[in-house]
Amino acid sequence: MQVDHVKSVYTNLDLRETMTEKEMYDEENFMPTCRQCNFYKSTMTVEDFRKRLQTTMMNNLRKNFGYRLAVKYGLVEGKNKEYCFLF
Repeated sequence: MQVDHVKSVYTNLDLRETMTEKEMYDEENFMPTCRQCNFYKSTMTVEDFRKRLQTTMMNNLRKNFGYRLAVKYGLVEGKNKEYCFLF
């Protein structure tokens, strides 16, 4: 696990400068995340990251043989373009 900043410190320091140092490093701006999610979220907001997961990454995942096999055997369900992994 890694510590992710809910509001990007990089974006704030280099572009916006709307947050104080206390706000950037306050406990409320921290969120536990796995290394991969922290890397791919980058400077996006949580909402933007979720949208990206639902579109770009899910479209790429659907092309994967393992995903198609999981759908075939009922290990993945789909509702309104939102997917839930059952395994």
